[in-house]
Amino acid sequence: MAKSMAAGVRNPDIVDLVTYSPKTDEFIVIMFEDRPWSDSPDQLDELLAKINTYVDFVQEGGLVRKFPQAEGKTVRIQLDCTSSPKGEPAKLIEQAQQLLHQRGITFALNIIVST
Repeated sequence: MAKSMAAGVRNPDIVDLVTYSPKTDEFIVIMFEDRPWSDSPDQLDELLAKINTYVDFVQEGGLVRKFPQAEGKTVRIQLDCTSSPKGEPAKLIEQAQQLLHQRGITFALNIIVST
């Protein structure tokens, strides 16, 4: 049986979504996490792997190869999730934000509230 290529942190090998914001003139590379946050080693490993996939995609030229118009544009990596991370996931996200900031990449957290 073939493994599903569903989007999300649980599948760290793919980039979930790339979009462009004309308002901010930046490309946004978005990852999704629809599971509740926990200190589960599996979820933390997946999140770290997903972040690394996105950083490689941006810094190794994958974004510009796929979207040539991204050349020279600001890039934001964004994590869309349904609740605020706490505990170990929050620490990992904070570390990623600091490290990526040093590389000129914004890492944003976007809490999606369902109605």
